[in-house]
Amino acid sequence: MPKVDAAILKIKPYPKPHLRNGGKKVKPELFFRILKAGFALKRRQIHNSLSATLHLEKNIVLDILKKAQIDFQLRAEDLTLEQWIRLYHIYSSL
Repeated sequence: MPKVDAAILKIKPYPKPHLRNGGKKVKPELFFRILKAGFALKRRQIHNSLSATLHLEKNIVLDILKKAQIDFQLRAEDLTLEQWIRLYHIYSSL
């Protein structure tokens, strides 16, 4: 008999209401554009990634992050879904 370990995973996706913030709906195209911009430059702090990829001045990106209550020194992988949604709403209101 082969010596094999097995496991069963149950993947439960987020329900759709998580893509809402304060009753405002999120447009997936823009949300994923911002998300991709955050992850575009590996191991860079979020303000550097967003500034370079979205072609925004650093002071504008720092202001957006401050309004979204996100530490500019975090990296994209450190942000929660709620933080990404807050970032989306601030950016989309520009």
